[in-house]
Amino acid sequence: MDNDQLISLFMDYISFEKGFSGHTIEAYGRDLRYFADFLEQNGSVNFREINSALLDAFILERAKQESSRSIARNMAALRKFYRFCINDNLLQMEMPRILSPRFVHKLPEYLNENEINRLLGTADTSRRDGLRDLLMIEMLYACGLRVSEIRDLTPARIDTGAEIVKVLGKGAKERIVPVHRRCLLLLEKYLKESRPLYPKSGSTDALFLGKNGGALSRISIWKIIKKQAYRAGIRKKISPHTFRHTFATHLIKNGADLRAVQEMLGHADISTTEIYTHLEIMDLKNQHRKYHPFYQA
Repeated sequence: MDNDQLISLFMDYISFEKGFSGHTIEAYGRDLRYFADFLEQNGSVNFREINSALLDAFILERAKQESSRSIARNMAALRKFYRFCINDNLLQMEMPRILSPRFVHKLPEYLNENEINRLLGTADTSRRDGLRDLLMIEMLYACGLRVSEIRDLTPARIDTGAEIVKVLGKGAKERIVPVHRRCLLLLEKYLKESRPLYPKSGSTDALFLGKNGGALSRISIWKIIKKQAYRAGIRKKISPHTFRHTFATHLIKNGADLRAVQEMLGHADISTTEIYTHLEIMDLKNQHRKYHPFYQA
């Protein structure tokens, strides 16, 4: 069985059996093809012919083009791939020792409450797209959704009576996130006054529609966020994911339980959520530095 066939079987496995997201499947496939090309360029014709020297050389090669975080994902893809192939007897070999390079966790960028209010005040709700954009920002901040989750959100997944959103997250796992009344009133207005104005709006279940009446793409959502941030005079680097960071940071700063925030974000591991406690400590340090008399002396 050649390398392309092994990659294809692995892609089917993580797609149909493991339920990985489309974004992760695409990234893992790309990582494995990079590795297969690298092996071929270095005289190895198949995935069995690897050793620690080749793996180190591959990491150095990828480091010329990618961040340490992306390289860590490369290594995760290789570990999962080899484990799958060996467990299914597709490769007769010992499990190779594949280590990830160490990298520094960057604290996520987030918006303060003033910046959020400025963003929410920029949308022109007299326009069809303005009402859509305002609701999108409200929901990103109100529920801490990923860009893929806001793209795939449908009206049927929002229970206005119970004031919850049923979010379909990574690996097709559903989680429940509360949503505040102000956001739901804006949703009602959008569904009544704005969404019907899009062409062929009855042909898709997506909540947020583009100019042609289809679901908004990830890129379109990014562009809308960038445009609204610029209008609000916010010059820091901002993306749809910034609202997810902001959602978690504001909850924890205001006393929310870490486990509850973990559930709302859909994090499998609480250590992923704990990074937001570091942001709170950073804020405390900044306040201490700013107001303690010994710092001012």
